[in-house]
Amino acid sequence: MRDAYGPYMEDHRAELSESDRERFGRQRAKAEEICTFLEVPIAGEDDPRLVPLLELMHEFSELGEPPANLADYAPKRTEASAEE
Repeated sequence: MRDAYGPYMEDHRAELSESDRERFGRQRAKAEEICTFLEVPIAGEDDPRLVPLLELMHEFSELGEPPANLADYAPKRTEASAEE
């Protein structure tokens, strides 16, 4: 999702309100923060990092709905990247 915001914003910048551009920018930043946090995977339900992850996810959800068609802008996974 994080990688879809840039292309989406480029394609829709002119038709988005200033508040939507700001909100989507904050969503993108929070998605990047979550992805960075998950560079070290959660080891299970007893992992002490689970609560901070849930807090980050909650913060993301408080930013409102992402663009409806954001997934259309996500980089396409190749078979090779799916196996990694």
